[in-house]
Amino acid sequence: MRLRKPWVLTLIIFGAISCCPAAEPGFVSIFDGKTLNGWSSDDMSYWSVEDGAIAGRGTKDIPYTRWLVWQGGEMGDFEFKLKFRLSGGTKENPANSGIQFRCIFNSVGTNGILSARTGYQADIALDPDWMGLLYSASRAVLAERGQKVVIDKIGGRRSEDIGDPAELYKLVNVNGWNDYHVIAMGNHFQAVINGHLMSEVIDGQTAKYCPTGWIGLQIEHGPPMEVHFKDIRLKKY
Repeated sequence: MRLRKPWVLTLIIFGAISCCPAAEPGFVSIFDGKTLNGWSSDDMSYWSVEDGAIAGRGTKDIPYTRWLVWQGGEMGDFEFKLKFRLSGGTKENPANSGIQFRCIFNSVGTNGILSARTGYQADIALDPDWMGLLYSASRAVLAERGQKVVIDKIGGRRSEDIGDPAELYKLVNVNGWNDYHVIAMGNHFQAVINGHLMSEVIDGQTAKYCPTGWIGLQIEHGPPMEVHFKDIRLKKY
């Protein structure tokens, strides 16, 4: 057998490595790219799988916020990564979604509609005021984009700037795919989009802090909209 020249073999090996992304140590896929196995909602008609992504879609006005909840159990400390793409809504009420975490979902009403009663959310929204901020189901906005907020045990807040919100918004691909990385370690939370820290919270409020809970994906109530999620990975601690 004729051997390849050493430099040719080197190029082949380098090409094979560069075309295949390195594995992320500790991260596991929690979406198989084909089905919604392992995910659940009170109304699955809003959710489907299209071209390897979870699609959340409202074709007419959405009367209630809808949640698709991962059934892998309550999470404490973790890192969560996915790609998202958002469209729809109106100028007055742009499309809105998010990643809910450490959440307790309750079924309310005769239809058993899921409601997020506690927990946190890393926001996804076409409204530039909301994209990338950290939110609480019981306390509203915890940190705006470009802020680090420290909350004391009785709810007092101290904030510092970690970036210009307008400049951070420019790093979001509004019309295409983006990477979202949510980090929850103890009472320290970070929302990272496309590799850039958008918002950060240290939650010391004893009565409101949530140490564990479920992970869910959101369709916000309002005008018709679409959101897609893919490459969903989780690293537990």
